[in-house]
Amino acid sequence: KDSQPIIQLRKKLKPELQDLVNRQRLTILEAGEVFNVPKSNKRHRTLFCRLSSNHKTLHYGYDIISNTCPSIDELPEKLNVQDIEGVILWRDMKNKYRPRGWDSPLGFSLEYNQSTAMDAATKTLDFISQTVEVFSYWTDGINVLRKKDACNEAAQQHLSMLLEMEIKIRQLDILDIEGLHLPDHPPSIPPIPDNFNFHYNFN
Repeated sequence: KDSQPIIQLRKKLKPELQDLVNRQRLTILEAGEVFNVPKSNKRHRTLFCRLSSNHKTLHYGYDIISNTCPSIDELPEKLNVQDIEGVILWRDMKNKYRPRGWDSPLGFSLEYNQSTAMDAATKTLDFISQTVEVFSYWTDGINVLRKKDACNEAAQQHLSMLLEMEIKIRQLDILDIEGLHLPDHPPSIPPIPDNFNFHYNFN
């Protein structure tokens, strides 16, 4: 069981390290990734998507053939982050109506509406991740874009690891002193003196 000072230190460090995990997810989105598309999409087989450096736009293109990572200029389609209305994880739709082709546990869709018309239908941009890791990073990254924290299992593991590493680093100098142990509780604040009639004489 952690001592009270360690608990307080962990609480203090957590927001900063959570922000680090969030930024790492956005960096992954900036690098871009190749996804499969649903079988119901008869025109295309793959989708390449990457996030703009200002984090305002997702650029994407279908069936991009390239030996290198396509630049944003090579991706003809775009989706403004502010137009994203929701994220659908296909695996969570077991007991709900599931559109044709949404049968992969690594699939997710972005609900969006780029129209200003009040009765405009919401559309989806559909992704099938090629690995569990990509699914984890991208769904978390999309949530970060929507002003939420990365919070899935992988993100929690990364955050916990960073917290433990940072706490150990901060303890090193203290614990290397022989015979010194961290107290279980912070020291009490000394009482206020009876009066403040004192001064230093440097003469």
